[in-house]
Amino acid sequence: TPYKKTTIGKINLIVREEAEDQLTRDSLRGITFQRADERYKIPALWRPIILKTGDLYDQRNLDQTKKALATMNNFTIIPTIEERKGSDSILDVQYELRPLPKYEFRVSTDLTYSQILNFGVSPAVELLTRNVFGGAENLTTSFSGTFGSVKNTKNPDKRAIAYEIAAQANLALPKLLLPFRYYIIIPKKYSP
Repeated sequence: TPYKKTTIGKINLIVREEAEDQLTRDSLRGITFQRADERYKIPALWRPIILKTGDLYDQRNLDQTKKALATMNNFTIIPTIEERKGSDSILDVQYELRPLPKYEFRVSTDLTYSQILNFGVSPAVELLTRNVFGGAENLTTSFSGTFGSVKNTKNPDKRAIAYEIAAQANLALPKLLLPFRYYIIIPKKYSP
């Protein structure tokens, strides 16, 4: 028998929290989506999938798709690849995505000692909000500061309190903001 090149068959993406969740089925450009709810928009789920039905099997595309889904920082990923029954050259690919918690709260602190800032404490608080607008956008807000004591230059026996406070907000968008469909010009593997 001649050697057959393996191609990609059906591509299925499942988004659910529990295995018992009732799923609604939808599709976009050859990819089937099954979702338990409408939290994530279909185009946001379609964008990171580099695979296409009928393409030749390439492990790099599978790895790149998994990496793009992980980079969204919204899901844990369970990939499944199955050979289609009755055919030895078609692989059906399925990704099961489990949403991470909507909010993630982190607290950290650093202790420092230097010649300028004799003793310092740097507390930080960060709140990550996932899927802000339904398109897998992530908003990170953080507050941090440094508090410490420094020697008073006029009176070396006295210490003065020094502090610095900072606030930061960061919105991560998993797409390019252009007024046209950029994926026609820019291959999906190069988009954010």
